[in-house]
Amino acid sequence: RTCKSDSDYIKEAKNAWEQARQILEHTDSWITEDGKDIEKGCICSRKFESLGKVWRLEALLNATPDDVFDVLVTRVNDWPIWNPTIEECKSLQVISENMDISYNVGAAQVGGLVSSRDFVNLRHWKSLNDEVMIAAACHTTHKDMPPCKKTRQRRKQASQLRVPKSSR
Repeated sequence: RTCKSDSDYIKEAKNAWEQARQILEHTDSWITEDGKDIEKGCICSRKFESLGKVWRLEALLNATPDDVFDVLVTRVNDWPIWNPTIEECKSLQVISENMDISYNVGAAQVGGLVSSRDFVNLRHWKSLNDEVMIAAACHTTHKDMPPCKKTRQRRKQASQLRVPKSSR
């Protein structure tokens, strides 16, 4: 089914945001996969029954939380400028001021061993409280991006959390 109503998207997006919030509440049982400290970045993983293995990057960035959020969420069309793993990225539909559908194409990796893949993402962002902002994304379908010859990825969940250093 590729033709959905805004109310369908809103329901899916709210579910994705709630799932992201629940993942972020789990502070135990994360396994450090790489890195020793958040100054240089630390990659952790944890298994969730409904999602499988979830990866988390903890890092301190030399930027304000608002600037990072702006680059990662609001300026989605600019991703290929700074991220060499993204060939194309564009907004397909704005559903509300904090919800949209985006399309991106990931570049082939490891000398072509991993083929180029495309994603249709339903994204929803909002504040958890005065300092924390959660952006969640999940796979969706959209009439303007039917399946193509590339491998269509079905991302169960992706999220970003904006937390000022003073709140850690």
